[in-house]
Amino acid sequence: MENVVKLFIKIFYLYLVFILSGCASTATGPEFGAIQKPRVKTGESTVYIFRTDTKVKIIGDRYIEIDGEKIQNLADQGFISTSLKPGKHQIILGTRWSARNLYEEYNPPKIDIIVEPGEEYYIQFLNLIADYGVVVGMNTGYRDFDVDSKINILNKEEITGLLLKHKLHIK
Repeated sequence: MENVVKLFIKIFYLYLVFILSGCASTATGPEFGAIQKPRVKTGESTVYIFRTDTKVKIIGDRYIEIDGEKIQNLADQGFISTSLKPGKHQIILGTRWSARNLYEEYNPPKIDIIVEPGEEYYIQFLNLIADYGVVVGMNTGYRDFDVDSKINILNKEEITGLLLKHKLHIK
């Protein structure tokens, strides 16, 4: 009888590891590396958008929305570059509805910027993540964490430091 109980416990732990290992995977996307400058039409501006999380592979991919249009998904430690016409633009770091806390009001981090022709702008979405580990209940397990998102507009010196920290360079 004792051997049956030990066998059941081993099977239960293997099952638990199998189930929870699926929760650890996140969507992939472009990671930092050599950043190609986008082709910019005369009179437009270049905008670089970086996502730096304090802990990686926890909240999965997010999407970038500019002026109400979804542009691209943005993975942990990812970036995009785009060109914008001069004027006021709103940039949002969105979360797909299946990854949102349905019990809280959804207020994605966003920033309004005014771009000037021929200029370069560097926007950092910084996700400060407090990870409390895995919580296991009767029939389920989930990752318990809090996210506090900050938005920074970086100058040339700050972006150089960020690029060096993540082993990046703009071609």
